[in-house]
Amino acid sequence: MKRTFALSVVVAFAAFCAACPLAAAEDDQARLLPYNTIAYLKITDAGKLQEAFAASGLKELLLNEGPAAVQNEVAAWERLAAKIKTIHVSFHGFTEYRNPDIDLLFVAELAKHEPLPALVSPIVAGLLVEDENIGRVPVYRVAFEEMEKIGSYVLLATVGTRLVAASDRAVLRNYLAALEQGRVDSLTEHPGYRRVSGGKPEGDLILYTTPAGVISVFGMDRSARRLRMLFDITGLRHVRAAMLMAELAGTKITCRLDMDTGSNAWRLLAQPATARKMPDYLPLSTVFCAAASIGDGKKTLSLFHEFLLEVLMHASEVDGREDYFEKIREAERELGISFYEAAGLVDGEIGFLFDREFDDDGLCLYAQTVDPARGLKLLGDFAEAEGRGELETAAVDGVNINKRGQFVWSVFDKCALMAPERQTVENCIRAYKQGQTLSKDEHYRKVMEQLPSTNVMAAYLNLAPMFDALNLEPGARDVWARLLPVGATLTANDGLVEIRIVRELPDKASNIGELFGIFLQRVGGGARQRARVTACLANLRQVAVACTVYAIDHDDILPAHLNDLVDAQAIQRLPNCPACNARYDTAMGVAKARLRLSRIQRPASFMIAWCPAPAHNGRRAVAFADGHVEMLTVNEFNLHMAELRKQIAEIEKQD
Repeated sequence: MKRTFALSVVVAFAAFCAACPLAAAEDDQARLLPYNTIAYLKITDAGKLQEAFAASGLKELLLNEGPAAVQNEVAAWERLAAKIKTIHVSFHGFTEYRNPDIDLLFVAELAKHEPLPALVSPIVAGLLVEDENIGRVPVYRVAFEEMEKIGSYVLLATVGTRLVAASDRAVLRNYLAALEQGRVDSLTEHPGYRRVSGGKPEGDLILYTTPAGVISVFGMDRSARRLRMLFDITGLRHVRAAMLMAELAGTKITCRLDMDTGSNAWRLLAQPATARKMPDYLPLSTVFCAAASIGDGKKTLSLFHEFLLEVLMHASEVDGREDYFEKIREAERELGISFYEAAGLVDGEIGFLFDREFDDDGLCLYAQTVDPARGLKLLGDFAEAEGRGELETAAVDGVNINKRGQFVWSVFDKCALMAPERQTVENCIRAYKQGQTLSKDEHYRKVMEQLPSTNVMAAYLNLAPMFDALNLEPGARDVWARLLPVGATLTANDGLVEIRIVRELPDKASNIGELFGIFLQRVGGGARQRARVTACLANLRQVAVACTVYAIDHDDILPAHLNDLVDAQAIQRLPNCPACNARYDTAMGVAKARLRLSRIQRPASFMIAWCPAPAHNGRRAVAFADGHVEMLTVNEFNLHMAELRKQIAEIEKQD
């Protein structure tokens, strides 16, 4: 698309400002946006992100170790960030000469009015040129040659306390007119927006979109057809509007979807809400579980068939209804069961869990059944039809567990369990019999009490039981510990689907900024480490070259000490290892006598200089006599040192 580069520039600008200190402000921006706005993002409080950016070490790295131009640029963006209160980013679609496109409008609300040249960074200021005014508003264009070659540009203006950027003049003109005169058909009048926002959306981050609007701007090209197919398969085609609301400084995320109530996707989701009962059967070692209300099993299965038929037809996997149901009957014959009979035995909910770990060994399917005896027989018939081997039966706390090959099943107290491993089924039975189930877990209760007690679907995630098995580093473990546990529910009513996600309220107040800071500390530390590795390898390559130059000028004799390189002007100054700030060790320090360069028979394995300690995260940078450099682990370094001593001994014998 012709404005791709311009959009990327504005998006990058918006992303940087999103990591700046913001304060909540009265939201009138939606009233200024057009009725058919495709997407709208609002960030009202992201101050912790800037603090996290500073705490991560990345800011320090850029300011202290980056080029002067980068330091000046970062400082300028910091000054602008401190002036921003609220950020709005919106996307608008249009069709021009049969060329669909998306334009972007970025608005930052400032604490006070300032002229545009005083706000931008040195690099942007060097690209600014005055453009044609819109009314009485001075407009500037970012004159970047590569952008203008493809017909892209970014327009900037300040209006009152607003800094405005747009990727199209018509979009900017339209917005400025709305600022001055108001707007008749605004986004707030859109019925989809009104339904998913609840009148006034609340949250530190708000994202609104219309899937149909996104599709409309892509026309009929291949990308559009693929996007339509994706929306069809996922059911998003039936979503008229969607909104995500998140508390960045809290623990909640809410997503609302306005759906077509005549669609198969909606009919499948609109099951009677129920209270979750299955946690009474799941062990404390559960790391993830998810369940759905099944209601009338046979009716739900019929709805699922209609939804799946629609999906498979869009994906061209079946030729029609008759072909689809013939495949279903074929599957039933192979499995030796009737899906409708099985569905009729399910009552309440059905779901799955992972016990202790995320793999097949920890997987278990579960369901409530109205007839335990028939349910047990159905599972036995399925295992026998599959020819899974001899039947094995054993009792755990008075409950029989059946096993054929890799298929394990049990039914007790109207709960049916199916798993590939016996241990998971045993854990569920013991937890129930001993009263040590997930429903008694304090973390589970703290999370789920924040969610609707009756719902269509629910899920819970807590990786604490598998932290030790994962052997996570302390930093990563801290991130997960703060993010989890997490619970989620889905409710559906009158065409409105609401998904809520919450995490456990921490004893110590923490927020997304702190979590982002922990993450950036690791990323920033990694960036700093990579910079030091790069510098160290460059230093050693320079030392290796200087040693060669010295030998050429001194009758093939390598220097006795690195200081000889400076004295002979083979190198201007001796660099130190940037990780430990110590002088490099050399092969000349290992040898008992002066070494001749031409006597080195295997230069690719002959270490000429190296870091004095494994200061690069347990590794050393090493330069070899042939000029190449490597990072070596402790074991690798020891092997190369043995090879070096061997080669030096061979050279000394020759001399």
